[in-house]
Amino acid sequence: MWHSNVKISGVWANDQDRNAFIYLVGVGWRKLKADTDSAFLAMLTQCLAAKTGNRPVNANENGGMITEVYVF
Repeated sequence: MWHSNVKISGVWANDQDRNAFIYLVGVGWRKLKADTDSAFLAMLTQCLAAKTGNRPVNANENGGMITEVYVF
């Protein structure tokens, strides 16, 4: 399910492998999910940039987890 043109108002992560959540306005907290460390880091970096720049995103949710993010 795609969430289109939404803002990220929160990001949470800790020191565990691939463990981060984003708060999508109007949607709620969702876990980021990626199959590799590099894909996870790229997605988390994009989410942080979107939050910092107050930029909208399109986020694909599968099974309650975000698997793709596009920042505009």
